[in-house]
Amino acid sequence: MKHTNLILSLTAVISLTACGGGGSSGTNNSSTPQLSSSAPAASSTPSSMVSSSASSVEFDFTSCDNFNTAQGFAATGSGVTGGADTGLGNNIVTVTNGVQLNNVLLATNATYKDKPLIVYIDGPITWVNSNNTEIRVRRSNVSIIGLENSGEFDGVGIRISHGASNIIVRNLLMHEVPQSRGAGDHIHLDGTDGAVSNIWIDHNEFYNDLDVDLTGIDCGSASADDCKKDYYDELVSGRSAVHNVTISYNILRDSWKTSLWGSSDNAAVEDVGRTISFHHNHWKDVNSRLPLFRFGEGHIWNSYYQNVSGSGINSRMGAKIRVENNLFENVKNPILSVDSSSIGYWHATGNTFTGVTWAGSFNASCSTPPCYAGGNNSTTDYQPPYAYHVMAAADVKLHLEQYAGRNKITSCLNLPEASSSSSSAQSSVSATGINISWKPTHAELTSAVVSQPAANENANFNATASTPIKIGDFNFQSSGAGNLRLHLNSAGTDYAINYNGSSLRTEPTTLVEGTSGQVDPTLLSGATGVSRYVSYSFAPSSDPLTLRVTHSNGSDSCVNGQIAVIDQNGKAWKVDSACGTTPKILEVTITDASVNQLFILMSRAGDSSGGIRIWDIEVTR
Repeated sequence: MKHTNLILSLTAVISLTACGGGGSSGTNNSSTPQLSSSAPAASSTPSSMVSSSASSVEFDFTSCDNFNTAQGFAATGSGVTGGADTGLGNNIVTVTNGVQLNNVLLATNATYKDKPLIVYIDGPITWVNSNNTEIRVRRSNVSIIGLENSGEFDGVGIRISHGASNIIVRNLLMHEVPQSRGAGDHIHLDGTDGAVSNIWIDHNEFYNDLDVDLTGIDCGSASADDCKKDYYDELVSGRSAVHNVTISYNILRDSWKTSLWGSSDNAAVEDVGRTISFHHNHWKDVNSRLPLFRFGEGHIWNSYYQNVSGSGINSRMGAKIRVENNLFENVKNPILSVDSSSIGYWHATGNTFTGVTWAGSFNASCSTPPCYAGGNNSTTDYQPPYAYHVMAAADVKLHLEQYAGRNKITSCLNLPEASSSSSSAQSSVSATGINISWKPTHAELTSAVVSQPAANENANFNATASTPIKIGDFNFQSSGAGNLRLHLNSAGTDYAINYNGSSLRTEPTTLVEGTSGQVDPTLLSGATGVSRYVSYSFAPSSDPLTLRVTHSNGSDSCVNGQIAVIDQNGKAWKVDSACGTTPKILEVTITDASVNQLFILMSRAGDSSGGIRIWDIEVTR
């Protein structure tokens, strides 16, 4: 159990968490969650909120007090406390699947409806274990909080609607929600059937896929490119009557259509009162809508925009947005107004632009779109109606690389322990299933590889072995010097296993998905026909097993770059391109009850610069 003393403001605050609880493991669809035996304690000492955008007062941006205090619009009006006990008592519950979660969240649930509610996610929550429906929040005073390494939503999103207010969502991994499922967003704030207000979405990671595998997908008359763009919708979005929302310290990545606020140009009556704050978010490897903002008022500060291929902040239909002390790095059209009948406005100040490109030039008197911001130029003078803390743009990148996203401030959240099946970042196998999430670490590679010629925590770790090296739940084979190394990304935040060259020596260099026997199974032993691989062994079962591998290439100009999942019989279950430096996900579900071992193979038709990199591996059953 982790214990941390928090200083909390009851007028601006947080998802107060429990000292008890914990959930059961696995993915059974029981509708009975586990109720915690104790409620959280809170201090009534208010947080200091004295500095504003013009203040020089020093402030500790790395403190639990900062992380656990909502800033911006969510703290205005009635504020946001979520499921915290503010004198009414509260309910604290842990769920392990979507059926449980939806049952707990029912506005008519007799057990939980009369008190604030904290729900811990000991997932993963999936479309299937949610009974093929989205997660619905139609009641107020709720916190939804992911437990460490197990708070995951895979392919299913959350819709907050029916006038729900005072909602907090924290510490979740949410990914790949097809547009065909529910609202199609990871988190969708829907004010069409009652104003949704005072929402805090904080310290989560959201991602889709920029290069959707269209195998088995009916695109109709749409082109392949349009089909890929439209397969997923937004990560976080809202429409109609949505008020007093703060979106903070999130990672939003690998998305075509990222964050849309206002569904059309014709909804002024519903949308005009929108008030949204975005601060300390990391927008990474995305195309557009960062956000797309119609009507209302917005405030975007201290955010890091990295690798934006289409456009950034798009202010439309009279919206007013303060854009303050953000870093735009390798971004096309960072601030603009385009594609609506009327322009929106911005007050840009203190921003840093590095390597940006523009499709047009700034025009201070622009009244008809498209209008572009040429840096820190403004079309309105807008100041939000609250005090807030702001750091210099020069400090934003390092701060967000360290603190944005889930599991970055777990010592501040006072989380209960996850269940035995999901609390470990390494292995967990039980009668109810498998739930493994593994990322390379410096310490693991140091203890596992044959030699460590340097200690700079980068790519200078070599492994040469006739038998695989065991790291966590996986076997890593490297039969040549320098073939298996540890790679540190340029930001200094994440490691990957780096494989140089090709796995296959004597087998075909082009692997074909669905083909049996393409790889000679007698050669899946290391030093002969297959020189580099990662493998995972498991008990055969009729229950499907899903393997996810996040991978990339060290170069954009690779030769026949492939990564493939092969079973012990040599069948290629999944083949994906390994070209390109942007990480992508290979996912495969094994339905053959005879399979008991999977091999991850790489093929580049010979050794060349770059190397195929594996950033993380997940296995679930």
